[in-house]
Amino acid sequence: MKVYAPLDGRILKVEAANGSPVAIGDVLCTLAPGEKDLREALRAFALVGTAEDLDAIRAALNRTYATKGAAEQGEITIKLIQKQALTSATACEQLELRRERADKIRSPARTPQRADLKPAGEAPDYSRIG
Repeated sequence: MKVYAPLDGRILKVEAANGSPVAIGDVLCTLAPGEKDLREALRAFALVGTAEDLDAIRAALNRTYATKGAAEQGEITIKLIQKQALTSATACEQLELRRERADKIRSPARTPQRADLKPAGEAPDYSRIG
């Protein structure tokens, strides 16, 4: 019986020898992703990846099945994620500074005094009221 993998790739390790009995769900072999699939995954990480993903990306690139093209795409992906993380951090810092400035402006100690209010202790003059 022939067995076909649903994905493109290479066989890394054969788990079940040819002709040996197997059951449904048994692992027959371990596959490495094809270059196209690996490069597409790296492109996706470039769009949605975070700094937490960098170790997994580097690990995938250090495996023996990573081709030169995948390695180049991986380096681009890593640089984009690092740049995005730096940009996000800078944006968060700027937002925090804006919040601090807004809090200072709203602070009661800096509330401007109205010019038409009399100093405390003086009684209001009601003689002009009709």
